[in-house]
Amino acid sequence: MTSLTPLPFQRFAYSSHLGEWEFLLAPPPPDLAGIVQASWISRGRIAMLYEKIIPQNNIELMFNLERPFGVPNRPPENRSFRRAWIAGMQQEWLLVTPQYAPSEPSYLLSARMPPLGAYRVLDLPLGEIARDVIELDDALGAEVSGVHERLGNTVDAGMQLAILCDFVRRRLARSEIRLHADARIAVGALAKSHGAARVEDLCRALGVSRKHLGALFHAHVGLTPKAYARVLRFRRAVDLVQKGMRLDWARVAIVAFIL
Repeated sequence: MTSLTPLPFQRFAYSSHLGEWEFLLAPPPPDLAGIVQASWISRGRIAMLYEKIIPQNNIELMFNLERPFGVPNRPPENRSFRRAWIAGMQQEWLLVTPQYAPSEPSYLLSARMPPLGAYRVLDLPLGEIARDVIELDDALGAEVSGVHERLGNTVDAGMQLAILCDFVRRRLARSEIRLHADARIAVGALAKSHGAARVEDLCRALGVSRKHLGALFHAHVGLTPKAYARVLRFRRAVDLVQKGMRLDWARVAIVAFIL
């Protein structure tokens, strides 16, 4: 097995009446640029009954080294996610509930991937996991156990992040997925415009039908082109608010949510 070098990361520490935890964030290794957006670790103790996660323009490949979680607003509501899972592209918020006592620690690791990168790494149509969370074992098989064991037996956070990215790298090397040129162009145009590009204009420029582009997006993204554009516009608005910009909320509503 090739020796790995720990990945550098930024550390953000938090302390409040809810508990103490830290968030470690690493940029992708150069060879995974465009495949992995970032990898991260969240660990510590936090007394929360639930967390609402708003739609993201990426897919999370997650490993869990502590107690299980539930996602009761995705059927069946009584599922328990214990070891590893994938959160596909979402159009509505996810309700995440810890299935452990507030005094117990949590330890999550994730490779956050843009949809085209995730499509190649997961080697399955992203429409199969869109609007849902699924167990990683069910999607990727027995190799998940070995990665989970390596992560659990490693104490250095930088090395854990390297192990996670190496898992992505090895999946990518075996992938049989070849991105369709029309999908790459259309996804890139929507991402560059933050979802403002018109789907009709993309179809016209590519010389394809809406049905053809929709089929490509089902595999490459998991959402329809218009749904993906709405997510991008929503994320753009969220990012601007987080940067402290004042927005015309009536305009945001029209731009982000009206077809």
